Amino acid sequence: YFSKALVGGSRGIKDYDFISAEDFGKVMNSVAKLTATDDSHVYLMLSGARTAQADMRKYVEAARKAGFKIVKTGKYQKTFQDGKAVTNVRGETAEAEQLYLLTKSGKARKGETEIEMNFSAVRPTVGKSYSTQKANSFINGLIRQSTKRGESVLDPFAGSGVSGVEAVKENRTVTLIDKSEKAVSDFIKPNL
Repeated sequence: YFSKALVGGSRGIKDYDFISAEDFGKVMNSVAKLTATDDSHVYLMLSGARTAQADMRKYVEAARKAGFKIVKTGKYQKTFQDGKAVTNVRGETAEAEQLYLLTKSGKARKGETEIEMNFSAVRPTVGKSYSTQKANSFINGLIRQSTKRGESVLDPFAGSGVSGVEAVKENRTVTLIDKSEKAVSDFIKPNL
């Protein structure tokens, strides 16, 4: 996703191709066709930075136009090893990422665990991981609360492949998509 507020920082975001809200809407239209049921969970995670919220609303609206309803919202707070929230380039506590649980019906289905929408996890080391990689424990929690053994997981923005690793660990069938050949060769395949 794109917002001028997100271009700085240490993760090299500006080096990536951004997806416009319009193109994201096209992706969400395809995801809507791929969901197994109207209660299948779709997660959207967007920046929590205050200065990016006007731009982030465009992506939420694109998901709604594709037929999804917000079931629950929450946050994903990245932490350092000591448990303190990560800081931004100005040394301030970084805002938690916004997490949305979406379904076409507006109702959540039961997975293996209860639904939790507020997560805190140690951020993978920036220099040693894919730049936007999420914590394995966070992704594992989303998979277990949304699916049961033998069911399917789709990650259309796979990046590091963590969702694939965790889906396989939990005996789910997984489909990973990423347009970056480098992400596939340097991160997804080795991680799997």
